[in-house]
Amino acid sequence: MFKKTILAATLAILLVGCASVYDTTLPVDLTPEQVAAFKAEIVKYDDLIIQTPAFKKLVAEKMAQEQAEAEVQPETESQPESEIDPETEEELPEEAGFFLTSDPTDFRPPADLFISKAIALENLGRVGEALRTYDEMFALYENSSVGWHNRGRLYEKIGDAAEAVENYKKLIDVFSLTQYRFDIAEAWQKAGELEKAKTAYLLWQKETGNKNSSFAEKIGL
Repeated sequence: MFKKTILAATLAILLVGCASVYDTTLPVDLTPEQVAAFKAEIVKYDDLIIQTPAFKKLVAEKMAQEQAEAEVQPETESQPESEIDPETEEELPEEAGFFLTSDPTDFRPPADLFISKAIALENLGRVGEALRTYDEMFALYENSSVGWHNRGRLYEKIGDAAEAVENYKKLIDVFSLTQYRFDIAEAWQKAGELEKAKTAYLLWQKETGNKNSSFAEKIGL
């Protein structure tokens, strides 16, 4: 309960003053079936985020059980798989797969849950809610290459080149992904900031040794 209270307070502080961005929506062309499917995904990931402590506990107990069984098992040739009674093997629920590779003592929801939820929201055109979901993730996790990439793309979609560039810069500064210099150049070009686009493009060309003649022509190089 204490950890949940801390998490809620942290997110509340982060989200203050961002209502206008979080209300942003974009039109989408989806069938009713597609809309229903994406909405179901959002509910699923929301539930998993809330239930993270329970799933972490379940996975930890399962791993401890398997380790204990391995320690008491005699060092003989293992039994053929066909002789194992599946009725006695307790399986983890499918949703537990999100938690298998994470530290069971770390009760933060896995970053993948936030990313999957944000993608479903984006597919519904609920871009502002998707941005809020990434912000919630970054309140818990300092770095995420997928998060920065996706959030940068979302900001480009709503015409906020400056915010998009800030996300792409993170990919360069933290992960040394210098190819994102070109993404920065494109973001500035779409925003009509040609001088900034030129600077980013020339830096991309210098750092990667690549060139894009058609884009260079677009920005007047």
